[in-house]
Amino acid sequence: MRYNLVNTVKSPTRLTTNTKSLLDVIIIEEKHYKNPATVIELGLSDHQVQMLPVLNKSRISNKKRVLKRCFRENNIEEFKNLLNKETWQEVLTEKEVNAKFEVFMNLFRHFFDLVFPIEYTHENRPANKGWVTQGIKNSSKKK
Repeated sequence: MRYNLVNTVKSPTRLTTNTKSLLDVIIIEEKHYKNPATVIELGLSDHQVQMLPVLNKSRISNKKRVLKRCFRENNIEEFKNLLNKETWQEVLTEKEVNAKFEVFMNLFRHFFDLVFPIEYTHENRPANKGWVTQGIKNSSKKK
């Protein structure tokens, strides 16, 4: 065993009337190895099929965790109500335009963050299409 790799095929994979040869191999990391590959005769070729169950300790979820704000109808209504109830007196008492704008934005941002907090949500990732391409599918039909 080298570099923590192991050949999982232990039986001959090519059978002829005179010989038995182990030509086809499946080499994986040792941590994923549990049992040897199963060699199956399908009658389609002089090479046999190899099947190998593997241990997958890291389950990859189809869901991606992202930070985002939720804008639901009830949240939007609550936000409008809070803005409507605000007296805006602090904005009106400021003399400078920039100061008025900063006070306004601070109040607005306060209500915005209160009603629409940033939360972790899960979004679906695109499904893994796998390694079998349309070209492979077309080629396998040509036999």
